Amino acid sequence: MGASKELKYIIAGTGSRSFVPSMAVLMELRDHLEFTHLNHPNLRVMTGMATGFDEFLGWTAVGLQIPFIAAIPTKGYGEHYYDGPASNAPGYGDRPATLGALSALRTRKSLSTAWNLANETTRPQPGNTLSSVPLTRHHQFEALLAEAESVVYVCETLYVHGVHSNFVRNTYLVNNGDEFVVGRPITTGTANCLRQIQAASKPYVILGTVIDKTRIVDSSIAPYTVIAE
Repeated sequence: MGASKELKYIIAGTGSRSFVPSMAVLMELRDHLEFTHLNHPNLRVMTGMATGFDEFLGWTAVGLQIPFIAAIPTKGYGEHYYDGPASNAPGYGDRPATLGALSALRTRKSLSTAWNLANETTRPQPGNTLSSVPLTRHHQFEALLAEAESVVYVCETLYVHGVHSNFVRNTYLVNNGDEFVVGRPITTGTANCLRQIQAASKPYVILGTVIDKTRIVDSSIAPYTVIAE
């Protein structure tokens, strides 16, 4: 019998909807995904598809040509959370990171180049590659979703036995992820997911706090102040 194919190795992510990545964090995430991909050719990224960190993770995977899995709490999630013009993206103003990523895909530029473009362009101009990018948040959600290798709707209802579907989605991420990337766990949802990761004794890295060459940190990190989002 031939050797069986390696099982998929999943890096799942959690972070706040208000997450605004720096170029240093972008490069740290890219390095971590690329390093893991070398050791796990069947790497998959799993994102919960929330605004902010989750879309950042998803587009980074797309830019690196690493397949990703979209784990969405419920159908209708995108319409509820991704409403309004693209300029409403928290912290991004008229230059959300997704614009740069979409531009990268359409012009075959690297994601890092696209991020530079997104950060240097305050508003799309006629003839600029960014001007062809849809400028509503829901369009951005749909554009990212279309890039997913597979889509999972975790819940059929908004609440499951009294637990909000967003938190049920977090549990799904923890149950299915082999390791995790975390973006500033200072909000209730992200902190909830991080506690579940720690309880499951699964490895994770908090972006921006790498302390060793393995790029994995554990529960010895300094505590964060959790705020509601």
